[in-house]
Amino acid sequence: MKRWLNGLTRRASKFLARRGPYRFALKKWSAIDDIDVAVKVLGTEFFRYQLEPTPLPFQDFRRFVVLAPHQDDETLGVGGTMALANSYGIKTTVIYTTEGEQFDGLTRQWITAETRDLEARRALRLVDAEMKKIGVSNTTPKPTKDNIQQLSSMLNEIRPDIIFVPWLLDAPSRHRLANHMLYWAAKSLTNFSPEIWGYQVHNSLYPNGIVDISSTIDLKREMLECFESQNQNYRRYDHLGICMAGWNSRYLTDAKHQTARFAELFFALPLSTHCELIEKFYFSDLKQTYRGDSPVIDGAEKLQAIMQSKS
Repeated sequence: MKRWLNGLTRRASKFLARRGPYRFALKKWSAIDDIDVAVKVLGTEFFRYQLEPTPLPFQDFRRFVVLAPHQDDETLGVGGTMALANSYGIKTTVIYTTEGEQFDGLTRQWITAETRDLEARRALRLVDAEMKKIGVSNTTPKPTKDNIQQLSSMLNEIRPDIIFVPWLLDAPSRHRLANHMLYWAAKSLTNFSPEIWGYQVHNSLYPNGIVDISSTIDLKREMLECFESQNQNYRRYDHLGICMAGWNSRYLTDAKHQTARFAELFFALPLSTHCELIEKFYFSDLKQTYRGDSPVIDGAEKLQAIMQSKS
């Protein structure tokens, strides 16, 4: 009997493996109401062979804003693009939504906001980017109406052509919170229609935009090395960021096999469409959106209640 059950299990496993974990055609995107399912669908790169991401036309833009939850997210996702933008004379402003303080359970190290602030300033100086901060706590994030107004005022003053923000389905809850804050900050602005380019940090995304950063990869590496608190006490993001950029180069259609190339990938949308997706995927169930992260859920629910009562 045991041998028969083992054989049945093996045959079933082979059958399921042939079908694949997510081998299906998506009939109606808007029907998906589970944010984790959406992450899994896009993470399979199911659409890869139907995609040819569009290069970013630097010559068409004057001002970029990079919205970053933590001090290093901007470099991981947009560092090479920021360096290229600087060479084109495009002004980049990085806005950090949290102070970045954190406790690393593996090394038992407490990493202060001051440490991460200094690291970020060193990195951004390399690409002549300006730094602004919203100042929400990273450990107990509770963005207020004043924080949203602060972000809104910054965006209104800069009037960027593109806002780079972590991809709206990126796994970390604080990355999603940055999109949530952007939604409410943009809501009150008139004649404001920048493109939103979701950048890659922790997840594979559905790319429709690409930047060839082969010429600035060394500068990106130098920027990543500025974040010693993360590379030494948490993960070697200086290594992971370069490897991710190398893997992304498979989307460069003119890349030769023998030439090392590097790219940053983006999920680009008009602001209005980005906001529609936030409403669809985020607002129906904040507990699901923030993946059971109690401090973030608490902060997001309070923010939502305040902003919805205001509107």
